[in-house]
Amino acid sequence: MIEYGRAGLGDMAVKAGEASLALRPAPAWGLVQATEKEHTRIWRTEPKVGKTSAMLKTLSATAVLIGAMALFGASSARAVTLLSLFNSPTTTGTPYDLSFTAMAPQTTISIGGYDDPAFEYVFDLRVTRDGGANLVGQNWVFTPAPIGSEATEFDGLLKFGDISVGNYDTFSQTFATIPGETYLLSFQFANSLDGSSFPSDPSGLLVAANVELPHTLAVPEPATWMMALLGFVGLGLVGYRRGRKTESRTWAA
Repeated sequence: MIEYGRAGLGDMAVKAGEASLALRPAPAWGLVQATEKEHTRIWRTEPKVGKTSAMLKTLSATAVLIGAMALFGASSARAVTLLSLFNSPTTTGTPYDLSFTAMAPQTTISIGGYDDPAFEYVFDLRVTRDGGANLVGQNWVFTPAPIGSEATEFDGLLKFGDISVGNYDTFSQTFATIPGETYLLSFQFANSLDGSSFPSDPSGLLVAANVELPHTLAVPEPATWMMALLGFVGLGLVGYRRGRKTESRTWAA
């Protein structure tokens, strides 16, 4: 009986152990499945993060590109104001020396002015490179002011009057230049021939050219910035949407 009892106790212990094991949760397979699903979910989500990051990088690159364009972008020849005078004090001859860099094989200089009711004068006009020969001649093209015109040209002297304030008579001349070379435009300006003062006379003088000012950096027009920005943003959105489509197909699979 004692041996039977020992055997019975052994059987009971075995049964109790089996019951204890049966009550324990079985983490192995379920945990592995859950972990694999979690990793799969995270892995499938990663492309979305990557595409968003790529779009942000594109936008950042766009900003850098626009800044680079503003600082170092090359510009085509465009009208640049070399000198602008308003209501100048009385002078019988003030010299001006204006430097510019040619941007094309031909450069056009434009000189506009008005003086109401008296006159102002531009004379001794010269354009030179490295102190060489004068590049301007007597062949000026005249554009009258929209309202009230009173200007003449004789033997290299430009005379500006006007009967309407703010309306410029303009003389222009085109001459050959070497792109990238620096030139000097020099002339004398006067608004009185005998020193008589007319302090109340409104007047203006504007000198411009299709050139670039020396030692300055070209700045693209605002419209150019906007077009570049919209273009790169569009490319970023296209890449982002393609990434979303790829992600959706991956989930569907």
